[in-house]
Amino acid sequence: MIKCYMTGVEVDLQDAYVLDLYEARMALRELSNRMQAVEKLIETFGTPDIVEKILQDNRTVLKKKRHRLLSRAIASALGEVCPGRPLFVPFPELSRKIRTRVAARKPRTQTVAEQIMSPMSIRKEEGDGQNP
Repeated sequence: MIKCYMTGVEVDLQDAYVLDLYEARMALRELSNRMQAVEKLIETFGTPDIVEKILQDNRTVLKKKRHRLLSRAIASALGEVCPGRPLFVPFPELSRKIRTRVAARKPRTQTVAEQIMSPMSIRKEEGDGQNP
């Protein structure tokens, strides 16, 4: 009988487990490779492109940021980097998610300067001066 390293409970040698360092290091290498692949995806597809559009009527140039879009086949192939997570989603779904996240954010708190300059605080101060 031997004692468990974590609990101190006695267990039979046939029922004991040991860490296979080779397999653990291989798992670590695979995770590292996966992490590098996800970082490369973020670097490649996470940066929006600046698209210039020239209007025909007055020849003005509009610059807009646009996401890099992919076909379903390419997105599913690249998404295999991290099989447990949907890294690529349909564009309308992403737009809906972004709107939901923005709407769920708490309203921004005012700074002291904004509180002093807000119309409500000015009205309160004017009202305070009128009452003796």
